[in-house]
Amino acid sequence: MGMGGPGMMMAGAGDVAVGLEIFARNLDAKDRGGFGKSDPYLVVTNVSKTPHALLHKTEIVKKNLNPEWKKFEIFLSEAGGWDTPLLWECFDYDSDGSHDFIGKFTASLNEVKMKKKFDFINPDKKAKMFGKSTKVAGQFHLAKIEEKQVAAKVPPYALKIVFRAMKLDKKDLTSSDPFLKIYTKPTGSQKKMLVARTEVVDKNINPKWEELLVDLTLSGGLEGKLKIECYDFDGDGSHDYIGEVD
Repeated sequence: MGMGGPGMMMAGAGDVAVGLEIFARNLDAKDRGGFGKSDPYLVVTNVSKTPHALLHKTEIVKKNLNPEWKKFEIFLSEAGGWDTPLLWECFDYDSDGSHDFIGKFTASLNEVKMKKKFDFINPDKKAKMFGKSTKVAGQFHLAKIEEKQVAAKVPPYALKIVFRAMKLDKKDLTSSDPFLKIYTKPTGSQKKMLVARTEVVDKNINPKWEELLVDLTLSGGLEGKLKIECYDFDGDGSHDYIGEVD
C-alpha cells in the first residue's frame, strides 16, 4: 500500500518560536568497539500530553562525546508554555536501531533559560567517581536562547492522506472489496485506537481511496506510529482480513 498527496492543515493565528543553541560535554562512551566514543543525538518531549508530544530530535553527531547540535526551534503551543516540564533525553545512535540510552533530565524551557546547565542522569549507571557511585552521564549546556513571534506557524494538527494499494489478495473468487482501518497506539498503552477508516472500493485489487483526514492529536503527531489494516468487505460484517502495514 502507498500514500500520496499529503497536505497539512495549520491551526491558530500565531505562536512563539523559542530558538535554542545547545551542546553537551563529557558524555558517556557507548561504542566501545568504536574507540570509546558515542554518536549522540537529543530528543525533547512534552510528557504532560497524552500521547506524549515529540518537540524536536536533533541530528546525530558522529564519534563525539562533546557534541554541538545545530540550532533548532520549539513552539510554545506544543511545549505547553514556558513552565511545563519537558523531558530531555540523550541517546547514542546505532545503525541496528537499538540506540543506547545515555542520560536524561526534566526541565521546563524557563528552567533551561535560567539555569543553562544540567546533568544527564542514567538511573541504571554503575560507576564511581572519587570513590562514590554516580549516575551522571554527561552535561547539557545552553549556549543561546531567543524567542520570536511567528504568525500562523504552528505544527499541523491534521494530515490529508491518499492511500492506494496494488495486487491485493482476491477474497471473493475473482476480486475483493477492500477498505482500510487506520490505528495508532498511544504512548504507554497496549491497546490500539482507531483514528480513521476509508470507504469500500468495490471489486478492485488495485484500489485508490478517497482523500482521508488523519487527526494528528490522536495519532501522536508527525512522529506518531500508524498501523494500517486492509480488509475485504462482506455484507454480513465478517470482513476478511487481507493484510497490514506498520
